[in-house]
Amino acid sequence: ALFYSLAAASLGLFTVSYFTSFMFLEDIGSKRVMDIGAVIAKGVRAYLSMVIPSIFVILFFGAWYVTVTAGTGALTCFCAGALLNLISARTG
Repeated sequence: ALFYSLAAASLGLFTVSYFTSFMFLEDIGSKRVMDIGAVIAKGVRAYLSMVIPSIFVILFFGAWYVTVTAGTGALTCFCAGALLNLISARTG
């Protein structure tokens, strides 16, 4: 199981690096396309600013459940995963 996890993580990192380099080679488009992208980014920021407080409430109860059922070690993993997902959501 450990080797499968390592292989899956490596494949995921390779895929992300491939598509990131592919994305950086693309043309950014016309001014109209850039303006549409800016409007979409503004809407995503507004949506996340409304949704993240409710996500924190759900995470609090999830963390409580993980602590009660699996202990503090699992809570540490849960919090690390939740934090990384929130950072990923903010950075886009």
